[in-house]
Amino acid sequence: MKTTSKGIRKKENGKFIATKYINGKRHYSEFETEREAKKWKKEFHPLLSPQRSKTRHSLPISDQSNGKDKSIMFEDVLEDYQKEFLRSLTAYTQYKKMQRLQRFAPNIASVPMCVMSPEVITNHLDSVKLLIKKDSRRCNFDKELKDLASIFNWYKDNKDFTFVNPVSKIHYKLGKVADIPTKIKDMDMEEFVQFVDHLSPMFQSMAIIMLLWCLRVGEAAAITDDVLNLKKKEAWIFNVIVWFKGHPTPKKGTKTGADAKMPINDLIEVEIRKLQADRPKGCRYLFHYKGKLLRYDMILKEFNRALSEAELPYSGTHVIRHTMSTITRKNLGLDAAQAILRHTSSRMSEEYAKLDVDKKVLDVVTQASDLFKTVAKKATKGDQEDISS
Repeated sequence: MKTTSKGIRKKENGKFIATKYINGKRHYSEFETEREAKKWKKEFHPLLSPQRSKTRHSLPISDQSNGKDKSIMFEDVLEDYQKEFLRSLTAYTQYKKMQRLQRFAPNIASVPMCVMSPEVITNHLDSVKLLIKKDSRRCNFDKELKDLASIFNWYKDNKDFTFVNPVSKIHYKLGKVADIPTKIKDMDMEEFVQFVDHLSPMFQSMAIIMLLWCLRVGEAAAITDDVLNLKKKEAWIFNVIVWFKGHPTPKKGTKTGADAKMPINDLIEVEIRKLQADRPKGCRYLFHYKGKLLRYDMILKEFNRALSEAELPYSGTHVIRHTMSTITRKNLGLDAAQAILRHTSSRMSEEYAKLDVDKKVLDVVTQASDLFKTVAKKATKGDQEDISS
């Protein structure tokens, strides 16, 4: 066979073989003319064709165009998206989004934007699902599809207003791999006391403060002396710790972007003073490991160990926030739960307007503290009776 141009060879019978490599895989097809072979080589992508090899392009760019620009590829858009939009987000968010996209979207990198269609996304989902291992814990591709939809929307808003986002609701259904396992997400106060009893001292204080202030773990890990005012009996939550590639990094602003004032009652003050007395000199964080910021895997390991030793059917750190939410809602109602959770959606904001939020939060923390003391006292008394008998 004679090579006529790069990737195209002419056979002895006069036909042309076009070859194209995509993500390390060889694709080829046979044509009557060199012009057809060149056109196929320029436009072919396996996700755009119902057959993966020895097939002609089933969606010619000239016939099915999505948007005006017929030269730009998805990888070009992704590069622009990363430079012009992603870098405005936190380093951790950038890393997580790009990590997901690099795993999910390599096969569509060389697909022209003008042929992006629901069929292309469907074909891509089918190919990705084939690679999932049987023992995988993955349930769906919802996050990846949301990332993809965000890129397409950004491209439409900033580059080509005629482009139509090909990701639709049906893809979220098609991306389902398995049912999401049902988890019991909240403890009762008796179970929480059992959990705390199995924690090491610093993490006992961490769990109690996380419960009473209904904190996310990143908010608790970021508590420093300068947000605490023991004289006024109040604290401010406006920073978090994010774990970027496993390493703790301070970040300004909470998840919702709203600062929160929290009351310091006698129980919380005891825990704070205990933590301040036991830490190394120069350390301003309440929760630390030898004066350094806590790694998330260290917190998670300690919490899961305590839950396991207490023989409780829970896992993770967010179970504490769920617990406080449920206890508050049962005892003080929905408006109190909204206040302590610090939700800021428009629906929640309407409720906030009717509340004295600080008063509600104080009521919640006071009642939860009293309940914790009562249950802990009963548990201690029960242990003493067991010992004496």
